Amino acid sequence: MCPQKVLIFPLLFSILSSLYSGEPPLNSTGIGVLPEIHGIAFPFAFADSHHVALALIMCEEGFATSEDRKRVSEELKLDKDRLSKLAECLNELKEHNERAFVAQLVKKLDAKSRARFQELACQLSGPMVLQLDHYANRLQLSAAQQTKIQKVIADYMGKVGPFQVAIFTARTDKEVPPFQKKLNALARELDAKILELLSEKQREEWALLLGKKFDWGRIGSY
Repeated sequence: MCPQKVLIFPLLFSILSSLYSGEPPLNSTGIGVLPEIHGIAFPFAFADSHHVALALIMCEEGFATSEDRKRVSEELKLDKDRLSKLAECLNELKEHNERAFVAQLVKKLDAKSRARFQELACQLSGPMVLQLDHYANRLQLSAAQQTKIQKVIADYMGKVGPFQVAIFTARTDKEVPPFQKKLNALARELDAKILELLSEKQREEWALLLGKKFDWGRIGSY
């Protein structure tokens, strides 16, 4: 494995480069869309830790360039004090626990910054974020829906393993794209299966959780 890969792949934004090519939710160009690499395709040790991932890109060296961190921080309107509080959230976690982190955001960020943070995290996560009670409650998902969502996510988490291993053990960057392409396809399959479990009204509410469109650009790309 090349030395550059050793530095890059522990990082979650290693190959996030372009926006999801599918039709934007509610056919609105102003509403948030999913990055092409999102959800279970995301290059992170825990593919369901997207809130933590978004915090890491702003608070930890090596997860993004200084320009990238600045751009996301400006989008979230985070000054040094708020960034410090966000870093506190990360430091208080014993592991990358999404549920605990989401709960801590309430205490660390003001309402406006917290709301936009959650919108961007939903864009990175895709519909699998609905496994979290915080978002399931907002869509008023039934217990049966939540159980089905958790099951389909577990099924797909099992499918991505071989491709994630292939990426992490690739000897050169040129070997990565075919495996990442397969992960992207699995992520879109999972998105569709989760959305099928929602009512039409819930799907509309899900689209609203994404907030306004954000240009992820080439954050962390090669």
